[in-house]
Amino acid sequence: MKLKASNLLFCFLFSGLLHGYQPLEAQSSALKINNLSNLFSNDIVATGKDLEINRSELDKAIITTKANRVSQGNPIPPHLNDKVETQILDKLITTKILLTKATQEQKRKGGLNAKSFLEDLIQQHPSKETFERQLLSTGMDLKYFKEQVTEQAIVKEVIDADLKTNYIVTSEKAREFYEDKKEVFAIPERAELRNIYIPTRSKLTGEPLSSSEKTKRLIRAKEAQKKASSGEDFIKLVETYSEDVVTKENQGQVTIARGSNNPTLEEAVFALQEGQVSTVVNTGSGYHVVKLIQKLPKEYQPFSEVSERIKLQLEAENVQKLLPEYLDKLKREANIKISLD
Repeated sequence: MKLKASNLLFCFLFSGLLHGYQPLEAQSSALKINNLSNLFSNDIVATGKDLEINRSELDKAIITTKANRVSQGNPIPPHLNDKVETQILDKLITTKILLTKATQEQKRKGGLNAKSFLEDLIQQHPSKETFERQLLSTGMDLKYFKEQVTEQAIVKEVIDADLKTNYIVTSEKAREFYEDKKEVFAIPERAELRNIYIPTRSKLTGEPLSSSEKTKRLIRAKEAQKKASSGEDFIKLVETYSEDVVTKENQGQVTIARGSNNPTLEEAVFALQEGQVSTVVNTGSGYHVVKLIQKLPKEYQPFSEVSERIKLQLEAENVQKLLPEYLDKLKREANIKISLD
């Protein structure tokens, strides 16, 4: 199974790490951060059975965390520095303990999952170079990121082996969850339609157009609506009048669901009968003229399609419930000694 960014243990250390591209100034700062490790003290800040953490490891993790928060526009307030230091040290300790427990097979599986995760993540970006620049803006280079991802993937293998082994999600349990939470698996009522869209905001800035330009566009929308209502070929009208590049490629066909983020258009669409053309609908961002193709009733994803997802969710919930006590026990057994100055 491929490691996902939403994975419990990945989020444990890296939640919110990659958020948008940052300016070159931030990337430059990140490069400096990654070259500072040789300046950090190597004083030991934590020891335990088969592990020790030095000040340089802790400081690098702290600086990376702070750089990440700055890149998101949410810097850590100075009065929280001590608390953040304690939390990060605790995460480093926990990770080290779990890594010492890992078998060769768990390390192998974790390494493969991390490799697959990274490949998928890089493919979501225009290029590997773009991805690396984004990483730098969060205070890390690719080498450091790979190391951290691999560690967390191995950690997940260890925790899964310890906490999932005796927890079996039967089909009956999954079915019970499905029936109890059935609305989670609901597919709302939908309407398939063709849409002529004439925007009233600038494509470049998103700012509203002038009143005179809006009037011209309203006249154009009314012209399209009149022709559509008189029975002219709606697909040809889409090609002539619509300025929605995306839907024009699909002859203006879109699907809108109940509870959408466009309630004005939604209300107008669901008031139509099949084959009926709407009046001109002003949604604030532009004028729409729509023709309803068909309405699809509310339905539910079949249990057979979601049963495996339910089992994984129930397993994850059980791990989350057991995890705090499990980690506390490991830390007690490791006889951790902390010396933060």
